[in-house]
Amino acid sequence: MFINRGNAPQTVAVHIESDDETVFRRTQDVPPQDETQPVVTDGLPTDPGRYTVTARLDGGTDEIRRTFPQNGNAGCYSVTVRVDADGTFRDMPTTLDPDACE
Repeated sequence: MFINRGNAPQTVAVHIESDDETVFRRTQDVPPQDETQPVVTDGLPTDPGRYTVTARLDGGTDEIRRTFPQNGNAGCYSVTVRVDADGTFRDMPTTLDPDACE
């Protein structure tokens, strides 16, 4: 899921790796906060494991990277890439989501 809290659209590139191998790559246009925010599920990995998610704004103006799970317990997570009102990444909240696993 993507959330843009700003008034201008953003372009976000997401790259997911597992064991140093790319398992997902996508560039997503994210509209301003007053429009419907995109939810992406197609093509995402569904095997429990350890993943590193990197998101870059507008060709690299800002970047955020997180590895999940952080506590070492493999599972499936829902990840939200959130852009703050100032056009930078605020955080990347996650939720353990066992229903997302195959």
